[in-house]
Amino acid sequence: MEDYEKEETALDKLNEKNHYNKILLNICYRLRKKLYLRKSNFVMQNIMSPLQNKSKDLVSAAKLLHANNLYPAVAHSAYYCCVQLMKHIWLHSFNKTEQDLKQELKAFNKQMRLTGGQEAGTHEFLINQIGLHIQNFQNISDLRRFNSNIWQLKKLRVDADYSDTDFDVVKSNSSLTLSKMIVPILQKY
Repeated sequence: MEDYEKEETALDKLNEKNHYNKILLNICYRLRKKLYLRKSNFVMQNIMSPLQNKSKDLVSAAKLLHANNLYPAVAHSAYYCCVQLMKHIWLHSFNKTEQDLKQELKAFNKQMRLTGGQEAGTHEFLINQIGLHIQNFQNISDLRRFNSNIWQLKKLRVDADYSDTDFDVVKSNSSLTLSKMIVPILQKY
């Protein structure tokens, strides 16, 4: 009888172990699945929009152009990398469309004509809307840096593209520096 009881006890322990092993395997499977889902969601959340990709490419282009002494094109690329991010914010943070941008700009300019105010172009309108968005987060430091730097960079870009003056290494450096200060702010929003 003792041998039979020993075998029965051994089988019970083995079944108990198998039961616990099944539970552990099930837990491991579920954890692995959760980690995979978290990882895949993390990857999905970090896929950049085409506008973000363009912005990143324009930053690289600005650096390359500067290194090759093509200074006027630096201001253009440095500015438009910021415009691309502002447009990304409009589309993805505001959840608005290109058509919304056109319609709201048209309505804004109509109101400006009625009140004697100055009409805005798409860039000016976007800059103002992004500024209001940053202000809504009550981050005065970001708002001040964004407003000050984006208007300076816009002026440098206009000078580089349209004015009949030299655009030298100093102005090119300023364009890069301003862009480097603006991009991290825009990436927060």
